[in-house]
Amino acid sequence: MPGASLELDPEGQLHCPACKALTLDIVSTDQVEGMPWVNHALACRSCGVTSRLAVVGAFGRTVLRWLDD
Repeated sequence: MPGASLELDPEGQLHCPACKALTLDIVSTDQVEGMPWVNHALACRSCGVTSRLAVVGAFGRTVLRWLDD
């Protein structure tokens, strides 16, 4: 699957892919009708980087991946 793996802490919290902080806010979502994924734009309050995260549900599985910019 394209994109980079993400890092979660022991409590399941998502880390910023740039600075590893836990200070992420969802700033937008994008879903195409009939497609099994939702893309999220997340902004880090610590470093200011905005990253895109895909949440894909297919074949009974859910996968989370950072999208390449």
